[in-house]
Amino acid sequence: MTPHRVAFDMYEVIPTCNVHMGDDSSIVEAIGMGFILVEVMVKGQIKRIKIKDVLHVPKLHVNLLSMNKILSSGCKVQFNMNQCIVKAFDGKVIIIALRKGNLYQVTFTKVCEMHVANVAQTSTIDGALELWHRRLSHLNVKGVHALQNMVSGMNLGNMPFPTSSFVCEGCIEGKQHRKPFPSDGGMRATKPLKIVHSDVCGPMRTASLGGARYFVTYIDDFSRKEWVYLLKSKGECLEKFKEFKALVETQSEHKIKVFRSDNGREYISKGFKRFLKAHDIEKQTSTPYRPQQNGVVERANRTLVEMVRSMLHAQNLKKSLWAEAVVNAAYTRN
Repeated sequence: MTPHRVAFDMYEVIPTCNVHMGDDSSIVEAIGMGFILVEVMVKGQIKRIKIKDVLHVPKLHVNLLSMNKILSSGCKVQFNMNQCIVKAFDGKVIIIALRKGNLYQVTFTKVCEMHVANVAQTSTIDGALELWHRRLSHLNVKGVHALQNMVSGMNLGNMPFPTSSFVCEGCIEGKQHRKPFPSDGGMRATKPLKIVHSDVCGPMRTASLGGARYFVTYIDDFSRKEWVYLLKSKGECLEKFKEFKALVETQSEHKIKVFRSDNGREYISKGFKRFLKAHDIEKQTSTPYRPQQNGVVERANRTLVEMVRSMLHAQNLKKSLWAEAVVNAAYTRN
């Protein structure tokens, strides 16, 4: 626990909780949590340590380290008359605390500057906005403000939109695109599953951790809900559509009436056509090389890919995590 807000490298405001001091004589409030990077001198060498789950307790007068938490993390603690030695599970010494009065004190030679995923500074409007922007898979600022009035637990302050001056480098890297296609003025469905849009995105340059190089998206035109399935090859499209059809028709108690896609070979194969015909599903395809006519799912896939690129760039993650990011982005949008 620490009273110093500026010490945190990663910080998040939490609902106020009470902290009982050791002798139960007083109760103080914790208002935030995060981690702190520190440097400590051990036997003439400087070691860098990340202290996790640190509570921000403004009314404390000193920083406190819990022996119980240190032991729970797998470290070993050895006390003697003059010092306390904390060792990692492999026996390496991490901290040496010297006895001062009735307490053991460790001196941190430096509190590291903020240099990681600056999701911090939620005490400001821009900081809170940036935190929720990242939590919502890099949703645009206008969308974040709109959600504040729809859900509980979001606090962006009382400033009206627009308030933010922050620039998200992840979004700059991930959301560059051409000018938008003109609207086709098509009709909307009046019932769930009356029209289902679909498109395959890929191949990705980097295979996912599970070996996928594509993902296929299905969108219900009525609700605009999205379903995403990962594919190792386009040849899996028919099996994934069967899986999707069984799921949504059982859950919604509606039948798919129209299936709309482009002219990709995966959609116009004999097997796919036979399956649609056997289940009385009308097949609609867009004109070749005119993705505008399949705009609902084309735009959705573009948005998903932008969200994925933004998340990976912002957190400096490996490209092989794109599949997990796609599933997360679709979940967030739904």
